[in-house]
Amino acid sequence: MPKKRRIEHQPRRKQEGATLLILRLYVSFARKILRVLDKLNCEKISPKSQHKSKTLIESAEKGYLVYQEAANHLLDARLDQEIPKYHHKCFLQCNRYRTGVLPGKPKGRPNDSAITSEIEEIYKHIEKSNDVVYKMSELTDMLDGSMDNRTVIKRLQSYYGKTARIITHNGVGTFLVFEEHEYDILKQEWTANNLDPAQEAMKNVQSAATVIRHQICKNKYETEYYPSGEVMFSEEKMVEDIPELLFLLIQSIISTNKTGKPDALLRKFIVICHLIIAATRPRSFMSSVLVGLGVMIYQKFASKNL
Repeated sequence: MPKKRRIEHQPRRKQEGATLLILRLYVSFARKILRVLDKLNCEKISPKSQHKSKTLIESAEKGYLVYQEAANHLLDARLDQEIPKYHHKCFLQCNRYRTGVLPGKPKGRPNDSAITSEIEEIYKHIEKSNDVVYKMSELTDMLDGSMDNRTVIKRLQSYYGKTARIITHNGVGTFLVFEEHEYDILKQEWTANNLDPAQEAMKNVQSAATVIRHQICKNKYETEYYPSGEVMFSEEKMVEDIPELLFLLIQSIISTNKTGKPDALLRKFIVICHLIIAATRPRSFMSSVLVGLGVMIYQKFASKNL
């Protein structure tokens, strides 16, 4: 990269240096002559000649000091600099590697209070929510277009450090992912993209079982006393004790592609659903179907063990 050129008056400086050198030699030569004359105490030299010699030396010394002071002032003066001229490639490199940052002053543009408050809203939104994946387009929409996607990513990376990573999916978008949950997310994505039909069906059944079990455990059943026989053994009460999703599942399994009496199918649905609920909650669910079955067996066989 070419250096900046300065306007330097080299011929004038050379002339000034030569003049100073001549004055130094002249003063030195005059002093030597004066010392020799003092040592010899020569009486042949008249006092007038000695006075002229001393006057000449004094004038030379004064001229030397004045000229040296002016020359030093001229040499120390700052000369006007010529505007630097660069090649295009060198000029780009100069701007690229130029720091231009004063000590104690942060790099970059000065912080805008409005932008800072908006980016802090994103930090609060991330901290309040329990998500581990955030879409960058949704985060930038919170800023009303005041910052672009690239600037928001830099702010997030500088704030969260290595715990936050930016992942880009082609055709989907850019996401902010926290590193501690990245393995679980990648595992879920890999499982979703690599399941065969049998594994996918098994996963769906497990998900349905989890949802139905949660609904069974959420229902409240009476365990303090038995209701009257008319209420306990009515179809409305039996169906009311069955969760909606469980009834829909059994109905979809049994009644598909079947033609028969609706009452007979309904009794099958009720019995199977009550058995599943009793197996899931043996202490907190008193099934009217099982109570009636136990009473019938006791009356027929007179055995408590059955």
